[in-house]
Amino acid sequence: MTDHRVDRTRPRVPVPGGTVEIDAPGAVYLGDTQFEGDAVAGNKIVYMAAEQRRPPAQLPADVQDFTGRRTSLDRLNELAAMDGPRTAVLTAIHGMAGVGKTALAVHWAHQVAGQFPDGQLYVDLRGYSDDAALTPMEALGRFLRALGVPDAAVPDDLDERAALYRSMLSGRRMLVLLDNAADARQVVPLLPGSATCLTVVTSRSQLSSLRVRGGAHTIAIDVLTPEESVDLIASIVGPEPVAAEPEAAAQLALQCAYLPLALRIAAVHVAMGTYSSIAELVEELSAGDRLDTLECDDDPNLAVRAAFGLSYRHLDEPVQRAFRRIGLLEGPDFTPQILAVLLDATAEQVRPLLRVLANANLVQSREGRHRLHDLLREYAWERVDEEETAEERNAALSRLVAWYVDNAHKHGSRINPYRSRLKSPSGGRPPDPGTDGPGDPPPELRHGHPARSRTEDEARDDYRSALDWFEAERMGLVAVTRQAARLGMGRPVWELADAAYDFLRLSRYNRDNTLLQRLGLDAATAAGAAKPRAYVLHHLAALHRDIGGYPEALRFAQRALDACREAGQQETHALHTLRLIGDIHWRMAKYARALDCFAEDLRLCQEAGDKSGEATTLTFIGLVHSNLGRYTEAVEHLRRAVDIERDIGSRRGEGQVLHWLAYVHHSLGHSRKASEYAQLALEAQRDAGYEPGQARTLNLLTQVTHALGDHRQAVRYGEQALAICQAIGDRLGEGRAYDALSMLQRQLGAYRKAEELAKKALKVRREIGDRPGEAFSLEALAGALSYMSRPRESFEMQHEALRIRREIGDRTGEARTLALLAHCAVYVDRLSEGLRYAEESLAIRREVGDRHGEADALLQIARLYRKMDRPVEAITHAQQSLAIRREIGDRRGEAEALDNISRIHLKTGHVEAALDYAQQALRVEREIDDLIGQGWTLDHLADIHTAMGRHARAVQLCEQALRVREQIHDRHGQRRTLDHLAELHLAMNRPDKALHAARRALSIVREYTDPELLAPRLRVVEDLTRRARSPQARGEPEHPR
Repeated sequence: MTDHRVDRTRPRVPVPGGTVEIDAPGAVYLGDTQFEGDAVAGNKIVYMAAEQRRPPAQLPADVQDFTGRRTSLDRLNELAAMDGPRTAVLTAIHGMAGVGKTALAVHWAHQVAGQFPDGQLYVDLRGYSDDAALTPMEALGRFLRALGVPDAAVPDDLDERAALYRSMLSGRRMLVLLDNAADARQVVPLLPGSATCLTVVTSRSQLSSLRVRGGAHTIAIDVLTPEESVDLIASIVGPEPVAAEPEAAAQLALQCAYLPLALRIAAVHVAMGTYSSIAELVEELSAGDRLDTLECDDDPNLAVRAAFGLSYRHLDEPVQRAFRRIGLLEGPDFTPQILAVLLDATAEQVRPLLRVLANANLVQSREGRHRLHDLLREYAWERVDEEETAEERNAALSRLVAWYVDNAHKHGSRINPYRSRLKSPSGGRPPDPGTDGPGDPPPELRHGHPARSRTEDEARDDYRSALDWFEAERMGLVAVTRQAARLGMGRPVWELADAAYDFLRLSRYNRDNTLLQRLGLDAATAAGAAKPRAYVLHHLAALHRDIGGYPEALRFAQRALDACREAGQQETHALHTLRLIGDIHWRMAKYARALDCFAEDLRLCQEAGDKSGEATTLTFIGLVHSNLGRYTEAVEHLRRAVDIERDIGSRRGEGQVLHWLAYVHHSLGHSRKASEYAQLALEAQRDAGYEPGQARTLNLLTQVTHALGDHRQAVRYGEQALAICQAIGDRLGEGRAYDALSMLQRQLGAYRKAEELAKKALKVRREIGDRPGEAFSLEALAGALSYMSRPRESFEMQHEALRIRREIGDRTGEARTLALLAHCAVYVDRLSEGLRYAEESLAIRREVGDRHGEADALLQIARLYRKMDRPVEAITHAQQSLAIRREIGDRRGEAEALDNISRIHLKTGHVEAALDYAQQALRVEREIDDLIGQGWTLDHLADIHTAMGRHARAVQLCEQALRVREQIHDRHGQRRTLDHLAELHLAMNRPDKALHAARRALSIVREYTDPELLAPRLRVVEDLTRRARSPQARGEPEHPR
C-alpha cells in the first residue's frame, strides 16, 4: 500500500503512482513487495539505521608549488560569495592543454573547502583523454554512491539519477568540481539545482552554451606572466639556482612560452640533474625540438605533445586539416582569408572551422585575427609535416606567397602610385616612373601623376586602407618572404621586397625593410637578374640615406647605378639612381657633385619626355641653390617645377613644390609670401589625399604663422600635423611634428612644454633609428633647456648632437650644431670656447659653399666679439655678414645684421650710428612683417634712447615692443621687455610702475624656472615694494627721525 501521510518539509522520492516521503535518515525506497508471505502489500519504505558517514571530500591533492593566478583566484572568491544560483565555468580561452586549469581549480577548492561543510565532490570527466570519456550516467553514479546511496538504489535511468542527485544536494553546502569536460552535454546533468552549492567546471572548450542556458560565469585563463613563470621554475628548481642564473631562467620561461605544463616539465629536468644548469637546457630548447624535450621519460602521457595530441584527435578531419595548415604559417597571426588560401577554399568555408578550433582553445581569436600559442604552432607543424606530402605543403605555400605578392603590390601602389615597380598591380597599367625626392632637411618628395583622377576622400580612404592592410600583415609578410627565400622561389622574394618598401619606409620599420631588400638582393643575384637587383640596391641606398648612413648609401647607390646600366637605359631612367646619388651628396653638403648628378638626371628626363621626373629633379636643383644662398636661382627652378606639375595635372606634385617655395620664402623672411605658398601647397595635397605631405606643410605653417603673430593658429597647425602622422603611422613625420611643436612652444615661452615635446621627438627618432633626426631633436631639447636656466645640460645635449653629426658625415648639420654650441657657450660664460665653435662652423660653411650659413656664422662671431669687448673685430664680421645678406636677398638676415651692428656701436658709445642702424633694421622688419625681429629691435631702440637721456621715448618704445611680443605670445621676449621697463621706471623714480613691471616679469619666469632660482627676482620685487610704499613714492614729506 502507499503511505499518503506526507510532511512537505521532508525530502521525498518518486515512486510508481506517486511520491513517498523519507521519514528518517537512511530511509530508502526499495520498490514493490515481491516475496511471498509478506504481511504488507503495495509499496514499501524500509528505514535503515543511519550510518555515521563523513561528508565526501574527493578533492585531489593540492598543488604544493602553485604560482600566480591572483586575478582568477579573486574572481572565484567573488563567485563563492554571491547569493542565488551560481555556476562558475572555468575555461582557458587562450589555452589549450597544459595551461593549468585543473591546478587552479583544485588549488582554489582547497582554499575554500571549509566554506562547504557538507562536502566536496570531484570527478575527472576525461573529456580529453586516451581513455573513454566519462558519461554523465557514470559520473552521477559515482556521486550518488559518494553521497551514501547503495548500488541497488542508484536508478538506471539518466534523468532519474540526475533528479535523485539534485534532491540529495538540495539544501546542502557543497562544492562540485567537474574537471576536464568535453562539452556542455557532459556537464548539464551534473549541475546541482540548489543555490547552496557551487560548481566549478574545467574544460578545453569554452562551454558557451552553459552561459546561454543558465548564466554561468566564464573565467578565462591564459599562460603565466614572465615573472610568474620564473617564480614557478624557482619553486621546483629552488631559489638558489634561479638567483645564480636569472637571465637563463627568464629565457627558459620564454622557451616554454610561459605554459605551466611545459614550465613544470622543464624545471623538473633541471631539478633531477638531467641538465647541469638552466642555461644548458635553454640551449637545447633553442637549438632542437622543444616538444621532444618537454616530456617525461617515465610517463609518455605527461608531455606537452601528448596533451596537444588529445585535443587534436578530438577534432573532425576537416578541422584537423585546417589546424595542420596553420602550422605552415610563420607569422604571428592570420585572417580567415589567409587560412582559406592555404586550404584552397573560401573565407566563408573556413570560418566554421575556425569557430570549432576557437571553441576547443586551439586558436586564439581577437578582432578578426587568429593565432596559435608558440608550442601549439610547433605541434601543428609536426602534424602537417607528418600527415601531408611535400607537394601538398609546397602548393599551399605557393598559393600563400602569391596572395601576399598580389595584395602587397595592390596596396603598395596606393601608398606611392608615382614610382616604377617590379610588378604592376593586378588589373591596372604600370604607373609613371618616379622616385624618391628630397628628404629632411628638407623632407622627401615623391610625386608624379596617377592613372585617373580621384576625389580627396577616395584618395585618403585608399591610402589609409593600404596603410591598415600593411600594418596588419607586416609581420606575416616578412615571415612569408623569408619562407619564399628559403624555398628558392626567386621572383616572389624581390617582388615582395619592392612592394613593401614604401610602407616600411614610411612607418620606419627599417630593420624589416632592410631584411627584405637584402633577401631580394640575394634572390636577384642568384638568378642573375639585373633589373630587380637594381631596384633592391636602390632601396637599400635610400634606407641608409634616411638613417644618416651616407657612405654606405653611396656604395649601394653606385651598385644600383651599375645594375641599372646593365639592365638598360630605360631602367636607369625609371629608377633615377643618378638623382638618388645627387641627393646623398646634397645631404653631405657636397653641393657641386649634387648639382652634376641632378643635371645629368634632368637631361635623361628631358630626353625621355618624363615631365614628372623633370619636375622632381628641378625641385632638387632649386633646393641646392637655396642651400648655397642663390635664392633667385632657387625660386626660378621651383617655379619651373610648379608649372610642369600643373601642366601634367599632378596635384600631389604641385603641392610639394609649392611647399618648397614656401620654405625658401620663409628662409628669406618673406612670411606673407611663405604663408600664401604654404596654404596653396596644403590645398593641393589635400586634393591629392597625400597626408604625409599635408603634415609636412602644416609643420612649416607653425613657424610661418607664428612669425606673422597668430600663435594660437600656429599651435593648431602643429597639433593637426601630429594627429595626421599618428593616424597614418608616419613615425618620421611624428618625430618632425613633435620637434616643430617643441620649437614653437619654446618661442612662446612655454619651456617645460617645449622640453616635454622635444623628449617625445627624441624617443621617436631613436626608436626608428633616425640619426640625423636624433641630432635635430637633441638640439631642440638643448634649446628648451638653455631657456630654463639649465645651460650645462643644454651644452651636453649639443655635444651629443655634434658627435652624431660627425659620425654620419653631415657637414651642414655639423656646422649648425657648432653654431648652437657657440650660442650656448655664452650662457655658461665660456666665450673663448664659443668663439672657437663659431669659427669652426664658419670654416665648414665656406668649405661647402653655403653663403646663407656663412653669413650666420659671421654674425655669430660678431656677437661673441661684442661680448668680449672687441668692437673692431665685431664690426668687421657683422659688416661682412650684412654684405652677404644683401647679396643673396636675405631680408630677415639683413635686418638681423643691421640690429647687431647697431648694438656694437651702442656699446662703444656711438649712439647716433647705433640709432641709424637700428632704424634701418626696424624698417626692413616692418616691410617683411617680421614681428619677432621687431620686438628685439624696438627693445634695442629703447636702450639707445635711454643712453641719449630720452627716458620717456624709451618707455614708449618698450611698450611698443611689449605689444608686439604679446601679439606673437613671445613669453621670453615679454619678460625681457618687462625687465627693461622696470629699470626705466626706476630710473625715472616711478617705483610703483617699476614694481608692476617686475611682478609681471616674475609671473612669467615662474612658468619655466625652478623655485630655487627665483630668489634674486623675489628680492628685487621686495625692494621695489618697499620703495613704492615709501613717503617719497606717495609724494608725502619725509618725517625727521
